[in-house]
Amino acid sequence: MTAGATIEALGPLRLSANKSHADAEQILEVVVEELGGEHTGVSCTVDLPPAVTKNSSPCEICFSGEDKSKRRECCGVFVCTLCFAEYLERKVTRCVARIECPNCDKFVSDRLVLQILEESGRTQVRDEFARQIRGDKRCPRCATIVVQYDGGKCPHCFLVWCFRCDANHEGVSCDLYSSSHLSQLKSWAKSISEGQWNAQKCPRCKIYIQRASGCDHMNCAHCRTHFCYRCGGQLRHMKFFGDHYSKLSVFGCKYRYKPNKPFQRKLIRSAVFLGRLIAIPLAGIGALCGLTVVALLALPMYAGYHVHKHFMSCFGRRSPSSSSSQESKAPEGKVKAEKANNSPDP
Repeated sequence: MTAGATIEALGPLRLSANKSHADAEQILEVVVEELGGEHTGVSCTVDLPPAVTKNSSPCEICFSGEDKSKRRECCGVFVCTLCFAEYLERKVTRCVARIECPNCDKFVSDRLVLQILEESGRTQVRDEFARQIRGDKRCPRCATIVVQYDGGKCPHCFLVWCFRCDANHEGVSCDLYSSSHLSQLKSWAKSISEGQWNAQKCPRCKIYIQRASGCDHMNCAHCRTHFCYRCGGQLRHMKFFGDHYSKLSVFGCKYRYKPNKPFQRKLIRSAVFLGRLIAIPLAGIGALCGLTVVALLALPMYAGYHVHKHFMSCFGRRSPSSSSSQESKAPEGKVKAEKANNSPDP
């Protein structure tokens, strides 16, 4: 199923016809009508059937709620409505674009997210998720939800701001405003506070991300790109050429090998890369030549063995017949001699 499929292509959900379900359906219909059948960010499609079936097994997260647990059809895990709603709320508050199943990598449909949040009474989170999939934003002054088609004018405090870059620069273009503030943002992000950078920019979507704690391996919540917080490079891996944590790999972090000597680092890593790049086909050619030599030596021996075997089998079949013919001729001659001896004299 493609990302441009319509909501009707999702198939029916096995949900009870209650008020919460109707509210979720109504919200999703409004979203689709405003977007003209297409989402600007998250798609309403899924890679699996979004239906869930009730079962008597307990929740595999909190081990309770046996009468309210539901089985996910993607991986078969049993999750109660409360645990599932808390999981969805955590993802929505982190602005995760496409929410995955808590047990596997399959995506949860937007319709099911709205329905679960409505069932659990999390109306504010539900409205926030609906705003995210519509592409609406909050006013920088009063945090009122502003519809995208209002042109960036808050209906509550009447603040006029740019819907594209979330800044108040009336009469000035986004490019001119961003160019004047970009240097300040970069200098702030690259300044060190508490032993680390203030922020690091995602190499794909260019959004600045702050790390609260943990290691250097970061995962952008917006575009799901894995990158290094220390150097800002995207994490890559290729067999025989190493990864971001290899010292001599071209994909390695610059802080892991000669961080203060970039020319030497790039020269050595490039030499190692070229050496491996040349060594791989040479190794393949050497292996092919070795197999060819072995084949040239083995084929005559194999052919000679089969010729010898065939000759021996033919010789073995002929030997018993010749001996039997000689044995048959000997008694016949003896009989003739006996007849000649027994014949009467004239």
